[in-house]
Amino acid sequence: MAAAGGGPGLVLVVDGSNVACSVEPRLEDRQVLDRAATVAARLDARLVAVFDGDGPLAAPGRRIDAGSVAVVATGSRPADPRIERIVREELTAGAEVVVVTADRAVVDATTGPQVRTWAPARLLAEASEPAASAHDPQAEVEGPATSRLATVLPAEVLERLEALRRST
Repeated sequence: MAAAGGGPGLVLVVDGSNVACSVEPRLEDRQVLDRAATVAARLDARLVAVFDGDGPLAAPGRRIDAGSVAVVATGSRPADPRIERIVREELTAGAEVVVVTADRAVVDATTGPQVRTWAPARLLAEASEPAASAHDPQAEVEGPATSRLATVLPAEVLERLEALRRST
C-alpha cells in the first residue's frame, strides 16, 4: 500500500452531501470534510470528498487537491456519477476503495472485490473515537480498532502494519 500522498493504496471516497444529511441537525460540509480527513489520516488513506453544489471550499464545479486530500464540488451537476467515475479510476489505478454513502444507487454502481461500503454513521463514529494514545502502542493493534481495520485492509497490509509497529 502506498503512503497517503499518492499512488495506489487505500482511498476513502466520501459522498459528502449524503453524509451531511445523514444526521440531525445536518452537518456543514466543512464538518464532514474535517471528520473524513480525520478517518483517512488514521487509516493512512487518501481522501476524495465529493459534494453537491459549492462544497466546503466554495468552489463549484472544481476539484481541489491538497496532498492526500481532494475535494470535489460538482456545482449544478449531481455528485453520484462523479463518485462512480472516481471509484472506477481508483480501481483502475490499483487502489482499494472505501465508499462512504447511504445512497443505494451509488452502492450498487460501485461494487467489486476491491470496494468496501461504509454507512455515514460508521464514518462519523470512527471520527468521534479518540485516537490511540501515544503512550500505548498496543492500542493501535489490539481491541476494536484491529477489527475495524480488518474490515477495510487486506491481510497483507495488516501484517505489514504489525511488522512496522514491532520495529518501532
